[in-house]
Amino acid sequence: MDEKKLLFNNKQDKRLQILAAAAKIFTAKGFHPAKVEEIATAAGVGKGTVYEYFSSKTEVFREMLSYLLEFYKQYFEERLDRSKSVREQLFTIMSTHAHFLKNNKDLFSLILEPHQPIDEETQAWLVAERREILDGLAQIIQTGIERGELKPVNTFVAAQILLGTMISFSGEVFLAKKDWDYQEIINHILEILFQGLEC
Repeated sequence: MDEKKLLFNNKQDKRLQILAAAAKIFTAKGFHPAKVEEIATAAGVGKGTVYEYFSSKTEVFREMLSYLLEFYKQYFEERLDRSKSVREQLFTIMSTHAHFLKNNKDLFSLILEPHQPIDEETQAWLVAERREILDGLAQIIQTGIERGELKPVNTFVAAQILLGTMISFSGEVFLAKKDWDYQEIINHILEILFQGLEC
């Protein structure tokens, strides 16, 4: 499945047209060099239409980021089978994450670029989004404990370890110059996490 065909796919929605065009322009030029006129042209609308939906270029960027993260979360939810074992669920989460990043490197590299318009309000929102992800991982771990699949642990700390591993793993996806078998690496990661390092 081509995620790019799913992202911003409602061509009848002018707001999504503008966000799709913004993603294209921001990715090509970066946030600061990009102009609202260029976004409007790429969206096939007038500059005034952009301002009917968004108050500024910064708001366009934030809304694009919000839409991308909501799509990302929905993309996971549709692929996660909570009836499966915790290990299988974590494998799905990590492999889906790697696959999604690999196919959307341009958008995610834009988000990770320094000097983006991240003010205190946006920072607080990103912290809340991170906490939501951590809570979701902690719930999966708690379910594993209740099923007897995992020994009792601090679920929030375990979730932080998993998220940190995913973030580190994401760097490998971004830096990869060629295709590689990330599923095999995920299996190694899970083997270490589940078995531990102690002899």
